[in-house]
Amino acid sequence: MEELDRYRWSGHAVLMGQEDLPGQNTEEVLSYFGRRVKVSRRHYREFIMEGISRGRRDELTGGGLRRVRKLTGLEEMEEFDERILGSGEFVKRLRREKVLSDGISARMPIKDLVERVARVFGTEVEDIKRRKRSRRVVDARSVISYFAVREMGRNGAELGRILNMSRSGVSIAADRGEALVRDNPLLRSIGEDKSTI
Repeated sequence: MEELDRYRWSGHAVLMGQEDLPGQNTEEVLSYFGRRVKVSRRHYREFIMEGISRGRRDELTGGGLRRVRKLTGLEEMEEFDERILGSGEFVKRLRREKVLSDGISARMPIKDLVERVARVFGTEVEDIKRRKRSRRVVDARSVISYFAVREMGRNGAELGRILNMSRSGVSIAADRGEALVRDNPLLRSIGEDKSTI
């Protein structure tokens, strides 16, 4: 817990008063745990420790009903999005709402995305998966990471297994890919015409 309290890449460290992150609403979060900052931090920390002691709970991670189906054995297929915890109907409703419709894109299979990006960059899919270090391959992996994680809501760990990358490597690549896509209309077009699974 002491390491987590000081871990600079986590909102937890901000809540514990060890780091500063403009935009993080520390006061609101801590208000759920007490009226005075010192007391609410202590209660918040106890809450986190209790959660850690329960271990990983798949039903509380992204993917909504897709993960619940795995746990319960439900067979019917419903819509899902890695970023959303909720039923298929809830995911559909979010997609219909104007405010969220742009942020939750249709889902293209990762295989199709990798093939499309490989064509645009003039490289082979196997080179992308083998981590060949040419500039074209590095850029292609970055663009794939951006579209898969940021636009399509895919899980970074899942994509990392496909591309032979760590989860943090996927995150770094997605940042780089975002800059590449933003500055290049051809690359932006890769994400258009996404087909649903």
